Amino acid sequence: MYQVVESEFFMNSVIFAVFFAIISTEFMAGSALLMHYRSYGKQVKRFIIPIWEITGTFFVLYVVNVEALAPGLLPVVAETYIPLILLFMILYSTRNASIIFAEFIWKNSFISEKTLYRIYSTVTLILGAILLVIYVSIVTGKGISISAHSFNLIPFFSYLPDDGIILGSALIFLGLSYVFYDMEKNKRNSIYITVAGLVINAVSFAFLKNFVFYPYLAIPIVLTILLPVLYNIRGTSLIAKNKIFYISVMSISVAIIERSFFPNLFGGTVDVRAYFSGTAMQSAMFELTILMIIFVGSMMIFYFRMYFGGFRNTIRENEHDTEGKGVL
Repeated sequence: MYQVVESEFFMNSVIFAVFFAIISTEFMAGSALLMHYRSYGKQVKRFIIPIWEITGTFFVLYVVNVEALAPGLLPVVAETYIPLILLFMILYSTRNASIIFAEFIWKNSFISEKTLYRIYSTVTLILGAILLVIYVSIVTGKGISISAHSFNLIPFFSYLPDDGIILGSALIFLGLSYVFYDMEKNKRNSIYITVAGLVINAVSFAFLKNFVFYPYLAIPIVLTILLPVLYNIRGTSLIAKNKIFYISVMSISVAIIERSFFPNLFGGTVDVRAYFSGTAMQSAMFELTILMIIFVGSMMIFYFRMYFGGFRNTIRENEHDTEGKGVL
């Protein structure tokens, strides 16, 4: 039974890791559009306009998989975080509306495209902060009362490692945004900012009471710093800013970090295996999950090949953009 649980948790971790890697590209887009809209707005929008729907697909896939894998856990999480979840859903709708209006409806209208993308960027960054708060609290357990199904932000933010993980993660994505969206001006900042984020994250994790450093945790650190280093080397910059390469690296890193905490969540007070159903439905869901990952993963690869391959030159010609090199 334990082997089944391990396998199913691994599949769920893969789904979440890919989801987090994809949505992190939007977090980076948010900071890039707010800070460098005039210089790099076109090449950022060229990526996020089609990718934002894929983000939602992986999110739904992850939630459905959690519901089938641990049906007793999802209601607990939903009740505990209900205020944040409601805020997230409202802002998520705002994010979708702003990018739809900006690209397809209100172009050249009384609200400028730039203003709508700034709304999208701001809302997306807030969504990222909410997700980080939820997942960091699930790991550390600070501010959580499982018995009362409640979450208090005051004790959460009073715990310095929580603040450090959120700040460190924000800096990492800010640094990697230079790489992912090929922002060549001040490109060395990608190394400095990413390293600062990694240091803050490492120190914060070290002070977690339920954290155990495993040697394999060095892999996410090396992979993360590898991206800006490769970007700043002339011969390897094309590899570093390759979209599929980034998503692969980030997915592997997130999956490894997830594995280091399994099966103990909420500061080590909850063994998540206790919520697994242990029924025939669980085995069937494991098989179905494999099929879903193959299908959704294949469609995502197809999207990347079609959009950034065959369609890329057409898009450039239509926009008459000569500064958008290095999109893939």
